[in-house]
Amino acid sequence: MTSVISLIHFTMSRANIHRQAGAPTVVRIIFAASLALISSIAHAADGPAQMPNGGSLDARNLAAYRSGVDTAKSLAKANNAAAAEQVLVALNLAPPNTAEWHIETAQRLIHVGERLIRDGQPAGRSAGLFSSALQHLSRADSATADSRVRATARRLAGFVNERFIGDAKSALDHYRESARLAPNSAAAVEAADRLQRTDDTFREKNAKTGR
Repeated sequence: MTSVISLIHFTMSRANIHRQAGAPTVVRIIFAASLALISSIAHAADGPAQMPNGGSLDARNLAAYRSGVDTAKSLAKANNAAAAEQVLVALNLAPPNTAEWHIETAQRLIHVGERLIRDGQPAGRSAGLFSSALQHLSRADSATADSRVRATARRLAGFVNERFIGDAKSALDHYRESARLAPNSAAAVEAADRLQRTDDTFREKNAKTGR
């Protein structure tokens, strides 16, 4: 319930800001969707279902989550990444502005970006989502001293750079730092080793061709 209260406070504060600024219709729609989502969460029953971020939601909450993601996806399709992010932020369960909260936000942005790509949307529709995800992961890395949480943030940043941005160097740097922070994490070490092997192979081919 504490997380629900935090979501309500966050949503209401955003609504007050937008109301004072003469918010456009799209913001009022986002606000209404957020309140509907929060109401669904607040009245949920038992029976957890595992979520991608490691938390659990029951069937009703899962439906609310999917509805929020669909709303965000529609906004991103309309080239409104900022509005999509506002909807996704309302789905977060972690306390606002903590490292975990930033990681949750990044995960949701990545998820929506992946869905847009699968739907064949132009790259520009998802580019803003991935860029924002990297910003949140950077903030997560700076917001905590917990090496495990930082390792998760850096590993996700590596994934985004490798798979969606196409920046192998940045990806490798993130993977290496993730492995350093969590040397017992098989995922972090494997990702760093895999990309390092790819980089070595690429350099060998360039050396042979004289590039």
